Amino acid sequence: MMIVIAFMCWLACQWFAGRAAFLLVGAAIATAMSANVFFWIIPGQKKVVAAMMESSAGGAKYDAAKLAIHGKRGKQRSVHNTYFTLPVIFTMLSNHYSFLYTSEYNWLILFAMMVSGALIRQFFVQRHAWHYGKASNPWPWAATGLVLLVGVIVAMRPAAIDTTKSIAPRADSTPATASKSVENALFTQVQSVLQARCLQCHGAQVQMKTCALIRRLRSNCMRKTCTSKPWSPSKCR
Repeated sequence: MMIVIAFMCWLACQWFAGRAAFLLVGAAIATAMSANVFFWIIPGQKKVVAAMMESSAGGAKYDAAKLAIHGKRGKQRSVHNTYFTLPVIFTMLSNHYSFLYTSEYNWLILFAMMVSGALIRQFFVQRHAWHYGKASNPWPWAATGLVLLVGVIVAMRPAAIDTTKSIAPRADSTPATASKSVENALFTQVQSVLQARCLQCHGAQVQMKTCALIRRLRSNCMRKTCTSKPWSPSKCR
């Protein structure tokens, strides 16, 4: 199953943009969860209940060995759904965090986060049996999942952006009046880009309407547009 999930993560990130790939992988797993319930768990339960009710009503005694296959299949599919839960929740929330799906290694990040979710889910599953003395201590599963999460966080830490070079004055700088006119011209160009690409989505609270505000927030703008690249190519052209 892990090999299938890994292939799905890789293939989706090769064919689609990262944002869509994360959602599609989550949707595929969620569809499998629904199919487990509607095509295996519920039909098997109905057959077993019908056989037991017929037997209790005076009919032929049901064959427990023959019906056991439905219980085994139902348990198998329920176990699959249990481990799919946290990975699907992660894909549902991933669209709020562009640094995840815009990474160069987005499919590895997706797979690692899903494995981590499955490991943490195993902790919750085994914890109940541990309380009754039927299973070993579940904390190693949780610890392994957390270590994997921390590893992803460390691997994805952003590199420092040096913005001093872009604002350092040149030795052959132009006079103040000429420099001011050039700055106004550049600001006009930047403002046209903001109006065409940014202001239509962002509210008035974050609309940068002055040159001083753009200069103060330039590092954040650079990180968003050049590092994380959360928007589609049509937005960035």
